[in-house]
Amino acid sequence: ITAGSLTVNSNYNTAGQTVTTNLAGTNALGAFTGTWGANPRNDITLNNGTTAVALGTFNNIRNFTVSNAGAITTTGGSTFTGALSLTSSTSSINLSQAMTAAGITLSGTTDTIGATLTDTGAGTVSITSTANGTGTGIAINAPIAAGANAVTLTINGYDNGAANPAITETGTRAMTAASLTV
Repeated sequence: ITAGSLTVNSNYNTAGQTVTTNLAGTNALGAFTGTWGANPRNDITLNNGTTAVALGTFNNIRNFTVSNAGAITTTGGSTFTGALSLTSSTSSINLSQAMTAAGITLSGTTDTIGATLTDTGAGTVSITSTANGTGTGIAINAPIAAGANAVTLTINGYDNGAANPAITETGTRAMTAASLTV
């Protein structure tokens, strides 16, 4: 699918069933959002190739995966009852809207947490910067609330001094976690 934006609305609402939105071919969506019925288990997978995508608000979703994309940004906050996994193989991830999930995996050249990121499940929070040069790979500009779960920060690059540390946390941003691995 090639489109400036895609909105998916699923009206199926039977409890105990699973509704899978599997956009696994190479898509080119500029923006993606939608609403699904409250009773089924709703899972979404999006492969957006190397095209940048802005994620809007998603309602009633269990597991949400962007398996491949260019830059990933958020225009709306979302709460997922299952796992959140975002992968940008060629660019950055910038979460400017709050996201909540039961297990969170982010992997981009650079990752910026600009709004509260909350892990509510038994999973972990794993944030990986794939950039292998100098500069900030992970910027934590908002709280990460992992509760009793672990947080793992992985970088492949290095900093170029105090102005651009490889991992930076600005202000008084709180990180709560059972453990932190860097």
